[in-house]
Amino acid sequence: MTDKKEPHMGRFAEAQENVEIGEKRKEAGEIIPPLSKKEHHVGDLSTLEGVREEMAKVYRLARSGKLEIGQVTKMIYVLDKISVNIRNQAELAAMHQAYNDAWTGLNIIPPSKPVESD
Repeated sequence: MTDKKEPHMGRFAEAQENVEIGEKRKEAGEIIPPLSKKEHHVGDLSTLEGVREEMAKVYRLARSGKLEIGQVTKMIYVLDKISVNIRNQAELAAMHQAYNDAWTGLNIIPPSKPVESD
């Protein structure tokens, strides 16, 4: 039996192996310590690009076996919610701008007194 993995399954097999190692460590009661700030610095989460970069970092940490799959799932879920919030804020700002642009220059002022007909 060889330890060689199929070439087309290399990355998947490697990721699966990391998950299995994490599960064995968990079953054995081993506690995986949280990452130090030096190991994982959170970037700017106020932009979609920053959130995307953070998701990529979490993915890489999961692939390397430094994060448990449960932690990864929670972190990606929160990052996804942050990205949805950023998109919603951008859409709302665009709608406000379109509304303001549509009404600029119309100067609709209600009359101060009702107009009397003769």
